[in-house]
Amino acid sequence: MSNLSSEGSQGSRAESARGEGDRSAPLILCIDSATDQSCVAVARGARVVAKSGGGGERGQSLALLSEIDAALRGAGVSLGEIDLFAVAVGPGSFTGLRAALATVKAFVSVEPRPVAAIQTLRAVAASAGTSAQTFAAIQAGRGEVFAQTLSVGEDGRVEELTAPRHVSPSDMFAQALATGGPVKWAGGAVRAHAALMREVAAGAGVTIVERGSHVPSHAGGRGRVWELATGAGDYSAALAAQGLINYQDGRTVGAADLRALYVRPSDAELKERCPG
Repeated sequence: MSNLSSEGSQGSRAESARGEGDRSAPLILCIDSATDQSCVAVARGARVVAKSGGGGERGQSLALLSEIDAALRGAGVSLGEIDLFAVAVGPGSFTGLRAALATVKAFVSVEPRPVAAIQTLRAVAASAGTSAQTFAAIQAGRGEVFAQTLSVGEDGRVEELTAPRHVSPSDMFAQALATGGPVKWAGGAVRAHAALMREVAAGAGVTIVERGSHVPSHAGGRGRVWELATGAGDYSAALAAQGLINYQDGRTVGAADLRALYVRPSDAELKERCPG
């Protein structure tokens, strides 16, 4: 039987997942279909119990359902036992976002639960740990990126320093140079354009330091420093942590208020505006 069923799961694995960590913490189903490190996970509070994904075409709803079912099975729980849905709402892949949001809305219509709508770049920044200034960036297609500047507090709460934007990698690095002070970098787009980053940094006299995720931003030495966060294979743990914060702060939404954040028009919309 699929664990997408609302019937309760049985067995020792289910008992283990239900009792993982703080029993008062909500059981969270986390879905990221927005990034190229897409993942589905089940978490007890901020602790990931099981996850699935990280490959294949995430724009297809059937593939997403299969990964959700795999994560639920891995955790030994059923959909009916989930207390909270935490979903990345953009910016990111248009087809991935639409599949994820439609799926969550369908689940909530059957199993009414609160939803933590997590802006994608907030989760990316949170995955890199505490920082006064994090540039979070993911691939946007056509050689461009979705980027945003944020800060991440010791308590895991993320604050926006700029709005999310759709820019070229060159513009993103130029904006970082213009801010002054140390910068932490996080996200798949940073890795994808690492060669350009090093070229820009070398020309501006900026030192690049690679540090594992959640290492505090206090690189030593003189001059400007850019810290490149490493170690985050996917954003499931960050989604769980941000979802838990939203849940505790009472910042959840229902299906009717669940909307994607689109920073630029889709390719289909662009073609309609500029035919030929």
